[in-house]
Amino acid sequence: MKRTTIQTLCIIAGLTAGSYSTSLLANETGPYVGGALGLVSVDDSEFDDDNNAAQLFAGWQLNPYFGIEGGYTDFGEAGGDLAESEIDGYSLAATGRLPLTDSFALIAKAGRFWWDSDVRVGPFSESFSGSELTYGVGAQFSITESLDLRVAYDRLDVDLGEDEIGPIAGGDFDSKVDVLSAGLKFTF
Repeated sequence: MKRTTIQTLCIIAGLTAGSYSTSLLANETGPYVGGALGLVSVDDSEFDDDNNAAQLFAGWQLNPYFGIEGGYTDFGEAGGDLAESEIDGYSLAATGRLPLTDSFALIAKAGRFWWDSDVRVGPFSESFSGSELTYGVGAQFSITESLDLRVAYDRLDVDLGEDEIGPIAGGDFDSKVDVLSAGLKFTF
């Protein structure tokens, strides 16, 4: 009798554990949306400034390891002694995810960022746009089955020649825009 009870409990536990891990695996794919707030650091010869950023993103996790994500980022305003710049734009990136536990994963992304910038140098102002490579790494912590906390570091390299930006900048514009952010991701 005791042996039959133990065998029955083992079978029930095995079936329950199997269905639980299947539901976790099924929840690792599909659409998601989210938002984040962060700190921006802009470093180049003209600007050396820190500011706040806001991000909105949506994506599709194709399988537990790979997905695609689009987003909007407002980098706020960066300025120096003689110049100020506002940058915002849209991104599209391939994403990678490495689940380390049921509730923790490392994340990475690489893609393209289409940006618009309004630059003011003294009394002159000009608008520019372009697209650049963007990439980032981070970590994701599950709060509930559908809600994750996401911490990320993203970089955007903006390289413009004088032929692209004209004489307003007085030469090439090479800027590194770094964003350290924390936000929430909701999976449907």
